[in-house]
Amino acid sequence: MKLECEGYSARAQMDEQKWGYEMEVYNREYISLDPSKISKHPGKRSLAKLMLNSFWRKFGQQNNKDKTIIYNAPKEFFELVMNIVNIIKYVRLINEQLVSSTYCQHDDFAEVMALICNT
Repeated sequence: MKLECEGYSARAQMDEQKWGYEMEVYNREYISLDPSKISKHPGKRSLAKLMLNSFWRKFGQQNNKDKTIIYNAPKEFFELVMNIVNIIKYVRLINEQLVSSTYCQHDDFAEVMALICNT
């Protein structure tokens, strides 16, 4: 839809050039364009682009990314370590007062949270 609403480029004036553009899109993107629907339509193009970007963000969303936190209170660090939901990946002593930890959550918990947060 987005490609059809962009219209042909200025250099595609003849039927052979238009057909070449359609074949180029098909070879590159595996999308068959309907020549009868190809015309400039900025409003539809903007809507199609918005929809594509929204789908891309949603499908690319990762619910269980690693998190890195710097602690200066032992109590907070031990709460993280003792929580059975967390998987501790790295712990690094920065200095005498600071500890850095990288962790993620068990996949089962992350899936449940994704269902709760994304409904």
